[in-house]
This record gives sequence, C-alpha cells and structure tokens, in this order.
Amino acid sequence: MYGLAGCIDLPCNPDHFLVVRVFGCALGHAGDIALLRMKAEVLLRLKRYVDAFQVFHTIASTPKAKEELLVSPFRIRHDTMLLERAVAHGRLDNALGQKAMSALRSVLSQMELEDAGELWWARVNELASSTKQLLQEGQYDCLTDACPYQISEGWEWEDPLNEQPWDLFAQEFATKGLFLLDDFFSGSALAELWRYSTEAPCFRSLRPGYLGAFPSDGCVHPIIRRAAESLEAHLPNIFRKHHLTRWWIFKYLPCGSSGIGIHADDAAVNVNIWLTPDSACKKGGGLEIFRSVPSRGSWTADINRVPAGSEHEAWHKALLKGGVDKITYKQNRACIFVSDRFHASEPFVFPDPSMPRVNLTLLFGDRLG
Repeated sequence: MYGLAGCIDLPCNPDHFLVVRVFGCALGHAGDIALLRMKAEVLLRLKRYVDAFQVFHTIASTPKAKEELLVSPFRIRHDTMLLERAVAHGRLDNALGQKAMSALRSVLSQMELEDAGELWWARVNELASSTKQLLQEGQYDCLTDACPYQISEGWEWEDPLNEQPWDLFAQEFATKGLFLLDDFFSGSALAELWRYSTEAPCFRSLRPGYLGAFPSDGCVHPIIRRAAESLEAHLPNIFRKHHLTRWWIFKYLPCGSSGIGIHADDAAVNVNIWLTPDSACKKGGGLEIFRSVPSRGSWTADINRVPAGSEHEAWHKALLKGGVDKITYKQNRACIFVSDRFHASEPFVFPDPSMPRVNLTLLFGDRLG
C-alpha cells in the first residue's frame, strides 16, 4: 500500500504524481494531525476513499489538546443525552454512565448560576479548575473511547441507495443545475444513519446552536463512503471529474432553530440529505437555493461567510431578484445542486430535543473545477 517514506503506490498518472510530489514528505510523519489531514485529503483526491476514511478515524481517535476544546450548555445537554442512550443500550457501564451524567449536570448547574445562555461557549482551559474536573468525570469529548458506536457488518460493501431514474436526473442537473431525489437511501440505510445521528459520539464541533460531526470528529460511517461511490457510479456525467472532498452531519438543537444563513460552498457539487423523520418537523426546515452564484474571482472566505442582521436581509432581497428554488423539508430527500449557488436554511421548528433537525451533506470536487 505504501512505499518508502510513506509514499503511496500509484499508477503512472501525471495528476497523481504531482499530488504525491507536493505532499510526499508530509506523508511520512503520521504523528502530526495536520499532516494526517493532508494525507487524508490526498487520498480523497485520488478516490482512495477506504484509506482516507481510515486516516480520519485515526485523527478522531487522537485526543484533542485542552486549548482546542470548546464547551457550551447545548453541547453538555447533548452529551448527557448520548450518555443516557449509551447506558440504555448497554454500550456503557451503568455506574460509570451515572457518574458521568451527574458530573455534566453539575456543570450545567454552575452555568445556570452564572447565567450563561444556551449559546454561550468557552474554551475548557479558560474554566475554573472545579469545572474542568467535572468535565473530566463527565467523559467530556472522550465518548468515542468510553462508548464507541458499534457499526454492524455489511455496510462496507452494500449499496445504500435506492434505484432511481438516474439518466433523467443527470439531464435535469445539466439544464437546471439542481434536482431533487426522494427516497434517496434504502430503508435499512436510512434507519442506520438516523440511529448513528442520535447515538454516535462524533458530534464534537460546536457551531452557533448546532453541532457538527466532521470527518476529523470521527464521522466516518461506511454508508457515507458507499453513498459517494454509488453516486459516482450512477451519475458519471456529474461526478466523473469530481472526488468526494468533504462531508458532515449537522444536528440542530432547539437553540439553533434559524439554521444556516446565506452562503455558498467551495465545491463543484453539493449533495444535501435530510435524515430526521417528518413527524418531528412542525414548521419550515427546508432550503432556499438561489440561482445567483459568486463571481469567478470570489474568495472562499467571502462566499462561505454567513452575514448577519441587516446585511443578511439586504443580501436576501438582492438574491431573490435573481430567482430562487424553494425546497420543502422531507426526510430522505436529497437535493443535489451546483455547490456555489448561494443557499440558506429555512427557519424551522423541531420541538422534540430527541428528534432534532439533522442533515447530511457531501461535497464533491473543486469550485470552478
């Protein structure tokens, strides 16, 4: 698999050769997280997805430095619920789980005394020593070791997607740059991903009111890889030149009901799938996908930046003039579109904390590539 100094054995493809020349030295130092990420990105670009997922698993298994850890009331509540489920399903010893939950609830009580709102957050190393001790007892950010999610065998090779009229969708994408695909995952794959979204301890990245599970957090379920491979096989005209670049699962807590504002993603194709059952959605939850795209010279930091307040309102009005496709929320609906089209979440109401709005996003290729 690997040659001298960690270099990857590859066919004699000029593009592959260039990538390895650029990153070859980095691949020999597996202990450095930044270099491991670089290695994973190289493997993705070469469509060596199995190997890339394994590298991301290694990254996620490496403890984060204390100065990198963030803590917030909504993350504490989320982790307490994960502990409850882990104990209930026998993935965590009851005594250890009860001790951890008690510690996290004590942290929440301290935050309530300090009048910290749900969206407040801080770095762990900025907290009082007593709070740090409680977080340690609460297994904070250690649940991947304490109660790892058990993935059943079979997903490594099974196609998780339902049969679809793929040729018609390819034609629609070619003319409109967007198409909807209902019943995207098979019933068993959807059920597994929903269970993964509610029980896996990989939701470790904090955002304003929601949590993200990124590859480096341990979001490496083989269904995600197989979905990417299946899309590439069924829709070669769309994905032939594009590799899986990034993916994530976002879980929106009750304090994050506005979703994500207007932005564009730095990729060629965006695949967005909703996973939460329709019964949990009381209002909204869909997407607005504008027909306007950034200019060719736009920087990633500019197109991916989410404006706030009056700036967001003004931008929204301007983009509406160029046309918009409004996509209604529906479980297991995939929306596949040109990734640098500006888009935004529709505000929503998912009142049950045990059934939050969850979406899986896969990005393919390079913008303008």
